[in-house]
Order: sequence, then structure tokens, then C-alpha cells
Amino acid sequence: MAISFSCSNPECGRAIKAPDHAAGRQAPCPACGTVLDIPHTDAAATGAAAPPITGGVICPDCNRSVPNGASLCAHCGWVNPAALGAEAPPPTTADRDDGEPDVEPADGSLVTDCLTSITYASTNVRSMVRLVMYSVGLAVLLWFILDFFKILVLFGGAVIYVGVLLAAQCTMGGYFLRFYLDCAISSLEGADQAPDVPEFDLPTLCKTGLKGVGIACVYVLPLITLPLLPLGLLAWSYTDDWRVFDLRYALRAAAKKPTVLVTIWGATILWYVAGVAMVRAAIYITARIVDAVIGDGYGLGGVFSLLIIAGLSALVIATIVHSFMAVIFRCIGMLGRHHPELLDMLPENDNPAAAVGFIALGIALSVAVIAAIVYI
Repeated sequence: MAISFSCSNPECGRAIKAPDHAAGRQAPCPACGTVLDIPHTDAAATGAAAPPITGGVICPDCNRSVPNGASLCAHCGWVNPAALGAEAPPPTTADRDDGEPDVEPADGSLVTDCLTSITYASTNVRSMVRLVMYSVGLAVLLWFILDFFKILVLFGGAVIYVGVLLAAQCTMGGYFLRFYLDCAISSLEGADQAPDVPEFDLPTLCKTGLKGVGIACVYVLPLITLPLLPLGLLAWSYTDDWRVFDLRYALRAAAKKPTVLVTIWGATILWYVAGVAMVRAAIYITARIVDAVIGDGYGLGGVFSLLIIAGLSALVIATIVHSFMAVIFRCIGMLGRHHPELLDMLPENDNPAAAVGFIALGIALSVAVIAAIVYI
């Protein structure tokens, strides 16, 4: 569910909603631009007092209720025309929070922002390098854990070892997914801050990796649902519950904005091809450097030089890969930023039973597609 809170600027007080993933981050207020700390819990859930409901008018500047007899809005100073004898806005007793996703439309076009999103990666290379270095540390930690559990195989614990192996794979995948989702969330919020490198919280990372497996079962492996993948990832960027597997939402959203879906896929393919081209160029340059530095001599010094070159090349290639993945997820966040009506189509409540059904359906479709490819 979304986190509800209000702008801390006393002259604004705008009601704001942010996705669950954004808890603890900073983002600008969409109304006044004040940089806000997004709370970890919903203000409504903590028992915070809601603004009193009155029979007056709604302030068009801060969206708060103003009594008909008041000449000014107590929160932002807006002049109430009803107190001056002018025609007032229609009276209402509704609360200022309508329960809809509060994502402000972005300026410009989705195409332009997707094309210029490459600057996000170029200005955050430091975060990409940190991700690579930290992921190496996580890989070493998981390697030691797996090496320890290998002992169980000797005592008939092969099933436990396989379970630990799968958990390690999900944890590593979840580490990268959390980083990419942070890029999409930042884009969805209209912020340009650098993505956060995930913490080594193994249970959370494993849970994220398992959710990624579920996304793959619903949107990737069946192939016929692959065009809907950006919408599934958009839902994941906005909420972190069972609704990310709701294939009905993706189908409705695709039917409403088919051209937008084509635009996102165009940007995805463009940046994927550009990333592959840069990786191939890095490999080619590495090979030429090896030939120039080492030549035909492979003594101790040559081996040492080869290891250094290989390590630096791997760092560069991994940084390129993660940079372009960050750009792709940045474009997915732009999809929700430019078209918040797509987020309005998300179900109000998550449904675990329906999510499990969609995952099972995805697995069944995957088996059917693979069987058709094999036998046709």
C-alpha cells in the first residue's frame, strides 16, 4: 500500500502519497518543491489526526478544507472568495485525500525523457561501481555459506544444500533488483538522486529475488505475456505487495495505453542494443591491450599483468551493464511519471490467492509454449 503523509512546509501542507519502496528516502513536494523525508509508516496508520471535515470550500492551493466564513486559508493564506462576496468553489464535505495515487504528471514528453535518461547513468557511475564492488562482497559471503553447507551432502543433506543454493541465487538476484527498482522509484518520484546500494539484509534480498522469480513466471517465461513486462515492473515500483503479479491490471493498462507501451519497449530495446555495443567494444579494447602489453611472453609478470587487465575489464563491463539496466528501469519509472492514470488502475487491495493463481498460470503457459516450440 502507498505511504500517506503531508508536506512539512507550513505554507503548503499538501497531502502526498509515495510508494512503499520510497520509505526513508527524500523527495521534493510536487506542489512547493520542499525536500521531504518520506516516513516509514503511513501517517493514517499511526493514528495521526486527520484534518477536520467541514462544510466549507476546498482551498485550490493546498487542497485543505476552509470554512465558508473564513477569509483566508489557515495553511497557505489563500483568499476565500466567499468571504469577499464573490462566487465560491462548490461546497464539499469530502476529505482532502481522495485515496488515489498522488503522482504529478511530468513536463515534456515520455519519448524525450526516455532518450535523455542516459544522463542519469552517466552522472551516477559512482553508484554503479559501488554496486559492483558490494555485489562482489555479497558473492564471497554467499560462496562461504554454500561451501559450509556442502558438508551436508556427505551426510545425505543434498536436498537442504539445493535449497540453500536456490536461496543464495535468489539473494544475489534480489540484490540487483533492489538497486534497479530504486532507480525506477526515483524516476517515478521525479527525483534525480543517485540510487541507493542495497544493504546486506539476506532475508529481504531473498524475498525480493523470489518475487523476481514470480515476475519472470508471469511476464517473461510464457513469452506471450512478455510485452506486458514494463507494466508489471511499474506496479512493482509503486507497490511491493501481491498486486505486482496481477496480470489483469497489466492487460487493462496495455489496452488503455498501447502506444505508450510501444514507446517504453522502443526505449528498452534502444538502450539494450547500446549497452551490448559498449560491452563488445570494451571486450575488443581489452583484447587489444592484452596483445600490446603481454604479447607472446607469459612469464610471471605477464600473468600478473593479465590478472590486472582482466580485473579492470570485468569492473568496466559490469559497470556498463548495470548502468544501462538502471537507464531501462529509469524509463519504466518515467512511464508512471508521465501517465499516473496507469497507477490509478491498480487494484485497491492485494490478493495473495489471485497472485498465486497468476504465477501458476504463468508456469502452465510456459510449459505449453516450450512444448509447442519443441514439437512444432
